[in-house]
Amino acid sequence: MNISNRVRDFVRKLGQGLNIQRLFKRGDKVPDVQTVQQILAAYEPIFRQTVTDTTTRLINNEIKTPQWQREIERALTELYLTAAAGAAGHVGGLDNDMLAEIRRTVKQQSNIYLNRFATQIDQEREKWDADKILNRLNLYVGSAKPIVSRALRMANDGLKGMPAVPAEPGERTICKTNCKCNASRITNLNPEKGTADIWWDLDPTAENCETCIERARLWHPLRIRNWKIVSDITSPRLYAD
Repeated sequence: MNISNRVRDFVRKLGQGLNIQRLFKRGDKVPDVQTVQQILAAYEPIFRQTVTDTTTRLINNEIKTPQWQREIERALTELYLTAAAGAAGHVGGLDNDMLAEIRRTVKQQSNIYLNRFATQIDQEREKWDADKILNRLNLYVGSAKPIVSRALRMANDGLKGMPAVPAEPGERTICKTNCKCNASRITNLNPEKGTADIWWDLDPTAENCETCIERARLWHPLRIRNWKIVSDITSPRLYAD
C-alpha cells in the first residue's frame, strides 16, 4: 500500500517516531487510547478539508461521481493509516496484517456505504448540496475507531498468531461510530501457551448501547486459550446487523 507523504509527514510532526511503549501506561501496559485519539483528532481537520475540496469540485462539475468516490476512498485510507500509525508508534510499525486490515476496511466502507451514497448523489443531484454531502461524509471520521482498537492490540507482539477479536468498538454495534468502548486492554498474556484475556471496557460516562453492554458482559474478558477463543461469540445480541 502506498503511504502518502502527507500521512508520513503528519505522523512525523506529531512525534510518532516514538517508541511503541510510549503509548502504554507505565507498569500495567494498558494501551493509552487517549494518546491515539488525540492524534486522530489532530488529523481530522486535514481529512475534513480534503473531502470538502473534493466535494466542492463535484458540485462545481469539475469531476464526475466515480472520481469523487475514488478520492474519498483515498482520504479514508489516509485517515485509517494515521490512526493505525499512531497506535503502532510510527508508520514503519505498520505490518502487512494491519495494512491488509486497512484495505479491507476501506473496501467495506466503499461497498456498503460509498457506492450507495454515490448512486444517490447521481440520481438525486438536486437534493444534494455541498453541506449535505459533507455532513454525511464527516460521519466517517468515527469509522476509524475499529482500526485504532486493532492497531493498539497489534502493537503487542505477544498477540501474534492469536485469533482476532470477533468485532471491534463501533463495529456491528447499535451505537456505530458513536461507540466509546475500548477493546485494547490485555492481561494474562502468554504467547507460548496461546493465552490472553482481552477486555471489552465500557465508557462509564457514555450511554452505552445494548450491543456494547452484552459484549461487556460476555467479553469481560474475551478469553483465548490454546490459541482459540473460549468465550461466547455466538450470542445474537453481540452483533447489530
